[in-house]
Amino acid sequence: MALYTDVATILNSLNAMARGEDAVASVDLTGAIAAVKSNIDSDDYKDAFMNSLCTVISKYTNRITSFRVKYPAINVTEEIFGGMAVKNDIAPFEAVENTATGTGSNSYAPDYTAFHKPTVEQKFFIGFDKWAEKMKLPDDLFETAFHNSGEMAAFLSAVMEAFSDAQIQHQNKAQDMALINFLSELIYQNKTIVDLGALYEAEFGQHLSASAFLHSQACHQYSCMMIERYRNYLAAADGSALFNLENKVRRSDPDDCVAFFLTDFVSAYKTYLLNGVSILNNDLLQLGGFYEVANWQGSSATDLALPTFAANSSIVVKNSEGNSVNKTGIVGAIVDKRALATSQLQYKSAVDRFNGDGVSFFTQRARAAYINDWSENAIIFVVSDQSGSSSKTVKK
Repeated sequence: MALYTDVATILNSLNAMARGEDAVASVDLTGAIAAVKSNIDSDDYKDAFMNSLCTVISKYTNRITSFRVKYPAINVTEEIFGGMAVKNDIAPFEAVENTATGTGSNSYAPDYTAFHKPTVEQKFFIGFDKWAEKMKLPDDLFETAFHNSGEMAAFLSAVMEAFSDAQIQHQNKAQDMALINFLSELIYQNKTIVDLGALYEAEFGQHLSASAFLHSQACHQYSCMMIERYRNYLAAADGSALFNLENKVRRSDPDDCVAFFLTDFVSAYKTYLLNGVSILNNDLLQLGGFYEVANWQGSSATDLALPTFAANSSIVVKNSEGNSVNKTGIVGAIVDKRALATSQLQYKSAVDRFNGDGVSFFTQRARAAYINDWSENAIIFVVSDQSGSSSKTVKK
């Protein structure tokens, strides 16, 4: 059989290389392996010898897809989360009405003692969900797949690394859920949303679609101004009850805030403001965390289609509060990091061996935990489509 002759030639060439004899041309094993597999990949005929030979002369490589935690700023250890699952909220003295100056009042009567008493409340967070990953590896996989124990150990190491990456993926899904659920309730309440497109139109009278807004240098300069304003509003020295859903007096210094901005907005910002991203993050916001988000939920309207701004900037959910939310044009958010937290609790890893069946089971499991606290400050920035909302003429 020509096939056996060809394989012998290959093995002889490899032997010559190993013994340091006369140099030979490099051997391409692709054709031989393909030919062997054509004889063994059939329903009615299996050539065990050729199968083993094909495995021996072929060389394997481990393909691993590595992952990383999306938002480290909101990811906390199990010990820290254990303390945060119950939050003691100690409220400050809160002014009933700011009459200290009486600005604009015709009957000014100063009263700097009009304050509520401080209060102490306790919140319980029960956002938990279990996950588990299992893999079964039969002995047959090991008996012919590796040349030595070192190769087998490398394979098992790759399996465990894949398990670790699976843990990170679960963590990322928990972070996505926690963030989207938090933002969705803010959107539903429509209290802390800043519509950059609508504000720009009101101030300059320009009808701009969301796409046109993202491609305008003036619009990005305006956005930069408004984002900085709200960062400073959140950090007001005497606090405010305007920027959270539970009307709590809060202060959120930049170090205590995390920013999430959409890639579509960030890339346009960088392009039209010439390195605007570093200006926004490093020079302007100077927040405790800054993350670029490829998309809130999905990257296209249809499966496997290329990303679009409409899909990337949309949140369409029924959240944990039971409210249906459908919003497009969300370009970013600044959130007090005490409003969000995710963690993996009770993480376990185990290997179970069944000698009778010659099978090993690898298992990893944990409890995914998250916090959404809407009494903490947050601002959502959106760019709505203003192309048909006014009768004014577009300025060019």
